[in-house]
Amino acid sequence: MRNKMTSRSRIALPAMLGASLLMGGMTAAAAAEMTVYKTEYCGCCDGWVDHAREAGYTVIAKDVEQVDLIRLKQDAGLAAELASCHTTFVDGYLIEGHVPVDAIAKLLQEQPDVIGLTAPGMPQRSPGMIEGDTFSGFDVLAVGRNGSTTVFVSYQ
Repeated sequence: MRNKMTSRSRIALPAMLGASLLMGGMTAAAAAEMTVYKTEYCGCCDGWVDHAREAGYTVIAKDVEQVDLIRLKQDAGLAAELASCHTTFVDGYLIEGHVPVDAIAKLLQEQPDVIGLTAPGMPQRSPGMIEGDTFSGFDVLAVGRNGSTTVFVSYQ
């Protein structure tokens, strides 16, 4: 038996889902599983994993050797200047470094044709680098399939 939706619910449902994605309620995280590749002793990577888990993502953290982590980034098409300390994969996208989960939720909602997102380097006021959720002083870049970048979310 098919469930019929009213025209009102067809309009309201996407709006409610979109709002909850951005507000951290019922998020894409609830259904999304991410795999994080990091080195064993990186405390800021562990802090970022906690940030993702607190947002509702199922996170599989895998400790790898540094040489293998670099190779993983290269194989995914990430240029060295866009790298950070850990690499995550979620729903076919690469998430590089200390990208806040609200930017990931936006990515998963909009589904642009990109490799993924990066917060190059290790921004000092980013998730995993600071306590709390007041992030500032950096941009999250979308990485195109041709290697180009555009600002996806600015935390200024």
